[in-house]
Amino acid sequence: MTHLIEFDYPERFVQEQVGHLHASTTALYTGVSDEYRTRLLRRALSEHRDDLWGEPE
Repeated sequence: MTHLIEFDYPERFVQEQVGHLHASTTALYTGVSDEYRTRLLRRALSEHRDDLWGEPE
């Protein structure tokens, strides 16, 4: 299940595949790597503050 999340499958899709009624149940069984969390955080921040990830001058 974790690998599906890390390969950017929608959370709802994963929830349906494992047969959970609530997303919170799926979240209990899903652990992602530190690398994935960092990548997700960078993506979210760059959408709002692209200047934070530019090359240093």
